[in-house]
Amino acid sequence: MNINEFKNGTQVVRIEASEGIGDRSYIGDKLTLKAIANGCIYLERCEDDFMTKITGTNELKLRLDWFSNGWDYYQDINKTNNDANAQIKFSLKTEIKKAIENEDYELLAELKQIFEKAVANEC
Repeated sequence: MNINEFKNGTQVVRIEASEGIGDRSYIGDKLTLKAIANGCIYLERCEDDFMTKITGTNELKLRLDWFSNGWDYYQDINKTNNDANAQIKFSLKTEIKKAIENEDYELLAELKQIFEKAVANEC
């Protein structure tokens, strides 16, 4: 995607090398778009980013002509996993209720074990 498609304040990530020069800098890094002005893309690195600790600043300025394409929305994989676990637990709870209604205690015992493993893996 082109960086111009994002609003200021959006968390973005580079997913492709820059066109022309093939620069792979910042691929996979969580960045927040601050502004596009003066032929540059102004970004902010995540505060716990390694380079922020080294440079002492989380501000980043990239040339728009080199880095305009190759962007996407940043996805927090930990949040994605938590959302998936929530869906699994909801489905298991639904199945547990059905097993109780049908008095299927064998299935209930199996579902309970699966549910307990899902909860244990959450931490």
